[in-house]
Order: sequence, then C-alpha cells, then structure tokens
Amino acid sequence: MPLGVPRPLFFAALSGLVFAISKGAIHNPLQAFFNAPITDIVNEDLRIVNSTCEVLTRAVSAASDVYFPGTVGYDIGVRHWVESSTQPSTCTVEPGSVEDIGIILQILGWTQTPFAIKGGGHSYNPDFSSTTGVQIAMSRFNHLSYDTEAQTADIGAGLRWDAVYEFLNPKGITVLGGRTSGVGVAGFILGGGLSWKTNQYGWTLDTVVAYDLVLPNGTFGGLNNFGIVTKFTLKTYPQTDVWGGVVIVPESELDSAYRAIANYAANNTDPKAVMNVLFEYSAGALVAYTIIFYDAPTPPDGIFDELLSIPNCQTSIATMPFLSILKAGTPVVDTRRLQNEAPMEKYTAEMLKSIANETLFWGKAVAPFSGSLIQHIVEIFLPSYYSHGTESAFPPDREHVVMPINLVVAWSDPSADEKMYQAMVQSAAYLRVKAIEEGQDVANVALYPNVAVYGTPLEDMYGNNLERLRKIRAVYDPTRVMDLAGGWKF
Repeated sequence: MPLGVPRPLFFAALSGLVFAISKGAIHNPLQAFFNAPITDIVNEDLRIVNSTCEVLTRAVSAASDVYFPGTVGYDIGVRHWVESSTQPSTCTVEPGSVEDIGIILQILGWTQTPFAIKGGGHSYNPDFSSTTGVQIAMSRFNHLSYDTEAQTADIGAGLRWDAVYEFLNPKGITVLGGRTSGVGVAGFILGGGLSWKTNQYGWTLDTVVAYDLVLPNGTFGGLNNFGIVTKFTLKTYPQTDVWGGVVIVPESELDSAYRAIANYAANNTDPKAVMNVLFEYSAGALVAYTIIFYDAPTPPDGIFDELLSIPNCQTSIATMPFLSILKAGTPVVDTRRLQNEAPMEKYTAEMLKSIANETLFWGKAVAPFSGSLIQHIVEIFLPSYYSHGTESAFPPDREHVVMPINLVVAWSDPSADEKMYQAMVQSAAYLRVKAIEEGQDVANVALYPNVAVYGTPLEDMYGNNLERLRKIRAVYDPTRVMDLAGGWKF
C-alpha cells in the first residue's frame, strides 16, 4: 500500500507538492516486479518493440491495461469534457495498482516520453490533462469509504464528485467538492477547490487530511507535480436537504439585478448562504443566471429577497437534496472551451454593470468566429473564506482576500482557437483595470489555478512561494520526470 502523507506535512499546491514524506522503507515496485535493474529492462524492451506503449503493455500487471487507437478503452481514456482538451494520444494506460503507477512513471522517465494524467477530464486548458504521448487515465482508482470514528472519507483520484456525493449524502454527510455535475476529484482538490460550503470551511484543499501518492522514481510517498496522487482523505461534514436554484434575469431587468447582487455581496454575513452570478451572452441575448444556495432546508428571511423581487424573471427555487443543486450549475457541453480569471475584492453595482457589458461586448465579438457563448461568472464569498486553512502554496497570501470572476468562452471552429484565447486574456486584463480604477487593490494578487488560462505566469498564482516550491521539486523529482506531464511547470 502507498504511504499516507498527513495534510499537516504538506506545503500543498496545485499538483500536490510534497513537503515531507512519511518515514519508512523505500520500495521500488518496478525492480521488485522484474527483479532486474530498470535500465536493463527498458533498454531490452526498446530494442525489441521500439515503442514506449509496447513496453508499458509488457511491464504492467494484469490489474492494468494499455489501449491503442481504434479500441473503446482508448476512446474513453482520451475523452475530455470538451473537445478542445482532447488529444490523439499514442496510447492510453489505465493503471489498476500503485505498483503499476510506479512502473509506468519509471518507464516514461527513462524513455523521456511526454504524458498526461487524467482524473475526471474536466480541464479546459489543452495539454494539461491531455497529450499526444501517453495518456494515463486514473479511472480504476475509484475507491470510496467512510470512517465513522475519524469522520473522514477516502476518495479515489479517478472519481467524479457526482459519485462521491451519491455515496456520502445518503449517510447524512458530505465533503467539500465540485458545484456542477461531471467535475473530477483530483484536479479540483489539487488546484484549491471552491465549493458550496467554502464560506463555512474554506477551500477544499483546507479539508484534506492525507494524500496517497507515488513518486516519479516509483516509490510510494510523493504528489502530482512530483508524482501521482491515488487517493485523498477528506474531512466530512453533516449534510441536510438544501434550498436554492436559479433566477434568470433578462437584460431589461439587469439594472435591478446589479443593485440586488451588490447589496447581497456587501451585507450578507451568513456563511450558509452562497450566490453565483453567470452573466451570459448566447443566441444573441444577454441574461444573468443567478444561482442561489442555502445550506439548510429553509433560509432565514431577507437574505435573497431583493433578488427574488425583481420582476420578469424565470425562477426555479425549492428545497431539494444536495445532489439536485448540482444540476442548477451544469452548463451545456460545447465542443471547444477556455476559461480565465479576473480577481475582485468586492462587487459594486457599477462593477457588475461593467462585467455584464464586457460579456455583451465579447459575446458579439466572437460570434462571427463560431463563438456560441461568453460567460463572466461572479463568485461571491465572505471576506473570511481564506481564514479556514493554514500555510499552503495557494493561496500564497491568506490576508489579502479576493474572489475570482471566471471567464468562459465556447466555440466550435478549431481555426478560431487563438482568437478565443486572446478574448479570454484581454477580457480578464480589462476587468482587472476596471477594478483598479474603482480603487480595488488587485494589481498583484494571486489567481486561482483551476481557472487561470494556459500561459499564466506561475508567479501570478503562487507569488513568493514559487522559489520554495522549486526547491521541493528538486528534492522529490530531481530528474524532472513530471516536466514530461501536462499542467503548470514549477
């Protein structure tokens, strides 16, 4: 079994960077499996088959499988939530044991083969969890268990949050996880994780008790920028039915919505209340999809009253099981998508109007290039939501609290990829400037790694922690095997 690394021993980061490894004997599964030095095995197999994928086929145990193009297993392994994040890998590997992960990592390192690790496959950034090399699909790491005494849940890295909630919620408990259907566990946690309970308990990474992982040298005990996480142990919390749903505000009533949203953001102090606002331009229309949530069967009077009193809105609000609220935030899947972030300290009515106008501007601008949707998603949290955790790589500064605006663009024509990337970069920059003009101190704040678009400098996410992260990498991945994988590079 892999070593369980307690959360306090971690300087946690996007890819789960190791701060300390539990004491114990080092075990090299590849050498134990073959009973021969790794260099001899790899060199001999390369002379025979001249293919890393064929080497993997011969090296892994019966618990794992390697799939090639033209097979159902391959199609499932490379498939991502959006087409723009799916690439034609040379082969896909579904490891079924930690020993096989150790074997796979060593072979990939010795052959210098590019690879990617896919949990749920929800990343919008190309080349992060996808590759033209070897695609590692973690779907067989689907273990779920609940420890009633410790009040923790063990969650496999190949799961999606839907399955986790379906397992835990009938027991009257939950964990801090994704807010829409289809989101994978691993990337969400390792990038920080904003949930419906973030006001109450912080980022999801703040609730991690332990990680199980495999290091690039094949030993058990590291993490995903310097290894592969196989299991998370999370704190659990009581879960009742919840109250909430969607209020769709038409363009004609947006001025009233700006005031209502700004008043909620400035005055709400109840940690059980959450509001997300999706300003969306699609099919030639600008609307505000406002998702409201209260973590109990009935909210106190007054919290959402101003929003709910706006006329001419489509409203779908009810008491429901926690799982049902996931459907309220589940967008239609498009063939190509990107996202980015603009950070905010606060949301005034004037700032919200600027965000909506930006949605309208870019919605019209991308439409001639197959753009089907632009969203600017306003995330509203309490000023205390950074305070629930301790030292971590992200956020690098827990004193300066900001909230992310999540920018999303959807389109269908691959030739428009660069135009859409520029739309995300330019829109985020514009909104940051608008916030600064309003007096907000957001020029040098950390961006949320799970939302930031590819090409974002690491310093913009990890700040002064970056040097320390690179020192940790030098200890646990000195040959930089994980540089062959997708994602942010330390």
